[in-house]
Amino acid sequence: MRSTSLLPLALGVLSLAAPSIANAREIVIQPDAYDRWMGHECGNGGVASTVMYVVHAAQPCWGASGLIRFDLSSLDVDADEIISAKLELYQFEAIGGNPAYGHTWRGFSAGAYPLNNAFTSTTTVGNATYRSGSGYQNAVALTQGAHWVSWPITTAVTEWVAGTQPNNGLRIVPIEDGVYSDQQATFAALLNLDATLRPRLVIQATDIVVDIDEDDDGVPDELDACPGHDDADDFDGDETPDGCDDCPSDFYGDSDGDGRCDSDDACALDAHDDIDGDGACADMDPCPYASDDDVDRDGICGNVDACPLDAFNDADMDGVCGNSDACPGGIDSYDADSDGTADFCDGCPDDAANDADRDGYCGDVDVCPLDSEDDIDGDGACADVDVCPADSYNDFDYDGICGDVDPCPVDTANDADGDGICESDDNCATVANSNQSDADGDTTGDACEPDNDGDGTVDDLDNCPLAANAAQLDSDHDSVGDVCDADDDGDGVLDAGDVCLSTPAGAIALDNGCSVAEQCLCSSPWKNHGAYVKCVAGATNELKAEGLITTAQKDAIQSAAGQSTCGHR
Repeated sequence: MRSTSLLPLALGVLSLAAPSIANAREIVIQPDAYDRWMGHECGNGGVASTVMYVVHAAQPCWGASGLIRFDLSSLDVDADEIISAKLELYQFEAIGGNPAYGHTWRGFSAGAYPLNNAFTSTTTVGNATYRSGSGYQNAVALTQGAHWVSWPITTAVTEWVAGTQPNNGLRIVPIEDGVYSDQQATFAALLNLDATLRPRLVIQATDIVVDIDEDDDGVPDELDACPGHDDADDFDGDETPDGCDDCPSDFYGDSDGDGRCDSDDACALDAHDDIDGDGACADMDPCPYASDDDVDRDGICGNVDACPLDAFNDADMDGVCGNSDACPGGIDSYDADSDGTADFCDGCPDDAANDADRDGYCGDVDVCPLDSEDDIDGDGACADVDVCPADSYNDFDYDGICGDVDPCPVDTANDADGDGICESDDNCATVANSNQSDADGDTTGDACEPDNDGDGTVDDLDNCPLAANAAQLDSDHDSVGDVCDADDDGDGVLDAGDVCLSTPAGAIALDNGCSVAEQCLCSSPWKNHGAYVKCVAGATNELKAEGLITTAQKDAIQSAAGQSTCGHR
């Protein structure tokens, strides 16, 4: 598209540049619609692309040409005002074809000639004929490297503007010299991303000047700073005549360009007039787009502060500002147990219940995560699943009552005889005996002791449970009653062969059941003292021989007999 504005060429529009000829103007136009390159000379059509190729091959059907057209319909120039015109293409590179065939760059020329017919996307070589006779000769020798290449096309452009020839565009044609070398030049086309490199048509035309002063201010219109007004009227002295001065009373006019003259502008240097509404104009406002300026005093204005209420600006770098950070110092998104508390601030980062039993141990390491006492009865079952959490035996007697609250934890019947004593501790479980009397200390209460001989003494207390002996005589005090004791005096000699049935307890008896004192009675009618001593000596020697007394004991007894008065008359 073409425009008459003075925008830079980089925007791809028509522009006016400084004239190269006195009283002349330069007009630059870029292609409209499209340009393209046409392939093999004998082929059909080509393609629109970011580049155009011009290939010199000197072989039938191998060459390639470029096609380009500029829209001149809005050009405000008459044919007789055109001084010169040229086509400019930016060459990216020029190469010598295929090195595999020994091709090297040797150079070739190309011409830019007006087409006889309009071209389309399907134009063939036969329909892309051109005029190259007198007035059109403009072949240019191509050289290697990246640079602009220019072709003079004044005749063609003048004809187009005058209307003597249709504007069908141009064909950039390699000039063949009959030598096959496969040379190629590549040029920027209309579709090239860099608009400053796209093709351009440069026209120089005369600029007719007429000395007219329509406002009678003594300044010709062509030089008049303010046509229609007296240029000398400049109340504010800003060198802009009042008639063309939007702010005739303000030297600086509208400094901030907000449409209000400085004298009427509350914020003369602030185009947005305190846009943040904090009462400070932008030129004096440290934070012109933040009404609360820098509320966290971190040196960053609130409108661009990622954390406007956090002076440390997410110090833990977890993406959450400190004033909203659930876990300052930790990364909020790290929540291994998904309990809503970041691991860094979670006392139990791997326990979603967070020590549910409050025993100081996190659930992931707590033996009993729901039992604060951690199996206080030590039975291997946590309280939350233990039938009897305080009873290690878990109702040992199976009476349905846990041992810690069972009045008789090992008594299924729970004091069946009703004497207030659990059967497990009752010495007479079937007979009530709250006093637990047990005279013989055999753990069987007297209330249920048996009396087999019917002598009135229970068997456990009866020294002869199978022989009635109401008197309970026990001469030798061996706990066996005389009525059933085969050795009443307990001297080791059965009553059937015992001469002395009442040998004192503890006395050592001879084989006849008599002790030395009984064998040798001091009161017996001894023949003399010697006979008595002889009797004692015989008895003790027998006991010593049987190992019942020691030599010392024997000697002591015999000495005592010798010193006695027994047998003296």
